[in-house]
Amino acid sequence: MPGERVTGPAEIPDAVEGTWGGRIVPNITLGLREHDVQVPLESGNAVGKWTEADTGCTGGLTALGSTRSAVTVSLTDAGQRVPGTLTLTRKGDRLGYHWTDGIGFGSVYTGWLTRR
Repeated sequence: MPGERVTGPAEIPDAVEGTWGGRIVPNITLGLREHDVQVPLESGNAVGKWTEADTGCTGGLTALGSTRSAVTVSLTDAGQRVPGTLTLTRKGDRLGYHWTDGIGFGSVYTGWLTRR
């Protein structure tokens, strides 16, 4: 679910604005587990917030680039969670979630978020 190439301005586009939530699933099951996440995004901002609903862990999102229907952000300051790159892509009434770890371990989380 990597979606379209993100090359535009580093800000949240209108199409992904809102509070989104859903279940994300890891590609590696050894030591990793599924989580419910919530991602509130405000159009035009370069920053946002990420919350792991089941643990209360939070992190900061900083926009790296966007298109009309997608944004790529860095996830940082998430407590004991691994930093990484997250691409959120609007598909109909859902938001595709594709996170890749920032330490080269090869872990990926994917899922579909819905507006909350």
